[in-house]
Amino acid sequence: MPTDMVNVRYMVNDVEAAVAWYTNNLGFTLLTSAAPAFADVVRGSLRLLLSGPKSSAGRPMADGEQPGPGGWNRIHAGPACGPGGKSGGAVPARVS
Repeated sequence: MPTDMVNVRYMVNDVEAAVAWYTNNLGFTLLTSAAPAFADVVRGSLRLLLSGPKSSAGRPMADGEQPGPGGWNRIHAGPACGPGGKSGGAVPARVS
């Protein structure tokens, strides 16, 4: 994978359907599949981590709120993205 890869996690209801849509319609390539929990697809420097309800990202929050599509996405910053070149970790990209 390129060193300038951008990783974005998307919560989806159906991992296999999401993989089919991204690969058939947008030209992504499947990297890994652990469906129905998780799969990742890549196109150029963009890697999408498709997380289903059975994935670790689908666990309820501390307040009991259940993560779901359309509001629980994260951008995963690479090692050189944080202050002083340290890992930036996951940057929330929650959309209401």
